[in-house]
Amino acid sequence: MTESRGILWFAAFATTFLLLPLRAAAQSGTVTDDAFLSTNSTTQQLNLNGQGIVLIVAGSSASVGSASVGLTKSYVKFQLTSSLPPGTTAANLAKATLKLFISPSCSPTGAIDIYPITSAWTESTLNPSSPPTYDSTPINSSPVPVGKADTFMVIDLTELVQDWLESSSISGSFQNNGIALVANTSTTNVIFDSKESFVTSHEPRLESY
Repeated sequence: MTESRGILWFAAFATTFLLLPLRAAAQSGTVTDDAFLSTNSTTQQLNLNGQGIVLIVAGSSASVGSASVGLTKSYVKFQLTSSLPPGTTAANLAKATLKLFISPSCSPTGAIDIYPITSAWTESTLNPSSPPTYDSTPINSSPVPVGKADTFMVIDLTELVQDWLESSSISGSFQNNGIALVANTSTTNVIFDSKESFVTSHEPRLESY
């Protein structure tokens, strides 16, 4: 009898555990679109209609040697819900980070800001005449200094991803249209790997826990 009660207790415990809300394990959001827009036509050619191997972020005074880079902003969008366990909500998400790889081909300087994009866009239709709109306030409370070449930058996006998960409810502020990477200073100049990069193959990653 005691053994039977023990088996029943264990079964009840296991059932209760399985019914608890899911907490997202470490998952990576799939990059669906990444591209950049530049005021410099020569720089813009490197975008290759969204198929370029780099993402450039540069201020209006950024230069490489004597050549101007032009004001350049990068845009990244992730497929979020399909990368998380079914039923994941903002309450289940403990942390989310953006992971960017700084290209070994550049000499990064300055700092960047991260903005939530507020309009729909795709990398193939991105053009300087109609850039995506983004919120007026960056999600980072202070400028994010760029690191060294050939290293990763890791930026906390927890609150934004939680808001994306809540976007269908009254409390959600932003739909998941991705993020804009914008130079914080006029001389900021940094190059990140895009999802098309075949040199180091370190595409942007959204890691959620």
